[in-house]
Amino acid sequence: MKISCKKRDKVLGFFVVLLLQLCSVVMAAKKNVERSLPVATTISSEYGAFLQLARFTPSAEQQRAVERLFAQIQERHITIKPTLYKILALADSNQLIALCKKTALFFSHVDNSRIKNSGCLSSMLRTKKHMSDFIGQADAGIALLATCPCLSSVAGMCSKRGVPDGGQVKKLLSWPVWRANGEFSEQLFRSFSGMLASKGLPKETDVTEMLSWPCWRLHGHLVVSFFARSLPCLLAGGCLKSRV
Repeated sequence: MKISCKKRDKVLGFFVVLLLQLCSVVMAAKKNVERSLPVATTISSEYGAFLQLARFTPSAEQQRAVERLFAQIQERHITIKPTLYKILALADSNQLIALCKKTALFFSHVDNSRIKNSGCLSSMLRTKKHMSDFIGQADAGIALLATCPCLSSVAGMCSKRGVPDGGQVKKLLSWPVWRANGEFSEQLFRSFSGMLASKGLPKETDVTEMLSWPCWRLHGHLVVSFFARSLPCLLAGGCLKSRV
């Protein structure tokens, strides 16, 4: 007995919908299982990933320091990226605990509604010197940097260049040039920082000069949206010549 095309399509449609619903149920169940895993289980997994990269066998005290760091980060609902294991693995035996403490301090102060993973810090720490300099920073300076409202932008500019001093970043954000309508413009800062990815923090004179170009202004006033829309043209990696 032949089945009509219309009936066949209807049957196939039913099974497709059923299959999609089944996939949805399976994915939801998987997420529930992951959420229900004991913290100790996930921390053990994180520590195991670090241990594969470590250049020495950590002592019991060092293991506790690393596991405590992972637990503190996860408690703040910040995802641990593999790059963090690599940074911890750069530390010598006499540096590991200090590095864990400084890293824990940093993530205890970040705004976790904005910072979703550990890459914000590890992107800046790419060499052993970067790591040693970070350990040597004062706790107050690290906390000041971590609370910076434009931390992601700062991290982008300092990618692979080391962690900047918190006081230096605070001074950077206080420059009058970032103000639009009398208030700090986060959009302006983000747009400018996008042009300086991995190039380090800018000099105030350079920023002031660029933002003084007539092409960003209307009736003599800086229009942030003009600058923001021009960002793709500036990403080539240098200040373009002013064109009126």
